[in-house]
Amino acid sequence: MLGSKLRKKLEKQLEGTSLVIAKTGINPNVFSSIALVWAALAAYFIANIDMVSGLIFVVLASIWDALDGSLARVSNKVTKFGNYLDAMIDRYVEIIILLGFAFSGFFIESFLVVSGSLLVSYAKARTAIVVPIDNHDWPAIGERFDRLSLLVIAIIISIFLPDFTILEFKISTISFFFYLIAAMIYIGSVQRIFYAKEIINKKSEKL
Repeated sequence: MLGSKLRKKLEKQLEGTSLVIAKTGINPNVFSSIALVWAALAAYFIANIDMVSGLIFVVLASIWDALDGSLARVSNKVTKFGNYLDAMIDRYVEIIILLGFAFSGFFIESFLVVSGSLLVSYAKARTAIVVPIDNHDWPAIGERFDRLSLLVIAIIISIFLPDFTILEFKISTISFFFYLIAAMIYIGSVQRIFYAKEIINKKSEKL
């Protein structure tokens, strides 16, 4: 939900930037796909424990995600397939970046975040199979913007503070934030189950 609210606030700035990009004539779907390159570079640097370079490409991939939809609108090339492709690329980008963390040693943490994000995505998709729904934002935590925001914060802090000590226990900053993200995602997935139940019951009553 935070992601959609932020995009609305930055809508004019995004459109201004997208108008400049549109002058190059690049197809919005091609533009969206370039985010995979940034994600792969982010994963490479993160896997090699170069968090500064990794952070740059994680942020770049996130900016790309914010611009591709706006680019399609200002260039009058909005399509249903483009909407679908954009969402699929978002999933690939997230998984690729997390793969970099897995190779850097955070296997369990990355698995928990990936599996949780898949549950969050599937919650809405499965509901759409059961009853017809629109693509509105669901009132639950753990959306992609929430996850990426915490991920960026985790990387920034880890650059200056790789680990910290609590009650004589040494804790990795990345691990701490990943478990925090995972907890948020799994809470959000349960919220989505209850929201899906509410939608399904309302739709069923109308039949």
